[in-house]
Amino acid sequence: WKAWMKSPNRMPAIIVLFSLSFYLVHSFFDFNWYDPSISLIVWGLLGTIGYYGATESYSVSLYDTKRMYQLGLILIIFTISVGILLLAKNISLSIVLKKTAQQYETQGRLESAIEIYEKARDLCSFDPELSYSLGMGYSKLGHLEQARKCLERTIDLVPTSSGAMAVLADLLEHDGKTSEAEEYLRKSIQNYPANHFYYNKLGHFLENHGRIQEALVQYSLAKDLQDKE
Repeated sequence: WKAWMKSPNRMPAIIVLFSLSFYLVHSFFDFNWYDPSISLIVWGLLGTIGYYGATESYSVSLYDTKRMYQLGLILIIFTISVGILLLAKNISLSIVLKKTAQQYETQGRLESAIEIYEKARDLCSFDPELSYSLGMGYSKLGHLEQARKCLERTIDLVPTSSGAMAVLADLLEHDGKTSEAEEYLRKSIQNYPANHFYYNKLGHFLENHGRIQEALVQYSLAKDLQDKE
């Protein structure tokens, strides 16, 4: 403590320590110490910064270039570490929520499942499975606009998601956007040319719109693939 009071570096170090202390309090109330490595990193940084703050050498000031670089590097590492830990925490929580939502879905509690899927997506917006599950769920409930947005998000995340394209094509066809629907169906075949399902899907679409000869071609291709399986 005496070294701290005499050190020319004490004020900047105290500011950093207060910041870390507030972060610890935030972690306790918001995360309930969900990830113990957060506290370990914080305590390690407290010791390092405490050393700098208690430096008794008056010949070297905190504002010396070398010392500033060192302390700046510590803070950068701390910021990156916290960001990685928070990202890992969000991903792990979204996985737990996704499993819960899947259980609700199998129990027929679709609205509850969608609510939990949405919470999981708020934590991990780049998970295409969450967007796809939401798209399917909203489609079953008749919320077609929300379903379309979720499926489009799935395709943005995974451009080869033929499953999402096939469902999105149904929604677009329902809205009268037949050219866009056909485009997605043909893309689904391009992504998985060995899957007979998508040929049949396109065949049904063409048949529904009076394009019988084109539909027969797709049905024939689908049958050839099924025979090879």
